[in-house]
Amino acid sequence: MKQLVTFKTQYGEKEYFDYGVYNQKYSDEEIIKHFHGLDNLVEDEKGSEEYWLDTSLVRVYSRLDIDDEKIKTMLEYGIAYEHNIEGKE
Repeated sequence: MKQLVTFKTQYGEKEYFDYGVYNQKYSDEEIIKHFHGLDNLVEDEKGSEEYWLDTSLVRVYSRLDIDDEKIKTMLEYGIAYEHNIEGKE
């Protein structure tokens, strides 16, 4: 099963949301590293699951199971794209 992963990025008082489609076997940390192209993540506070992305904090906001038909619709509208983490397949 695949999941629609919603990322929340907070920069001061501003919040941004990005979306990606991943297999559910990946951890939040693996997904954040892959989506933002990072090798090393610095966690804000131990156990917070919020990570520094330059001067912004990013976290996995939600994960929702998604079927192929919904994935196709999201791809058509450019809302989210399917991602695969190499070496993890």
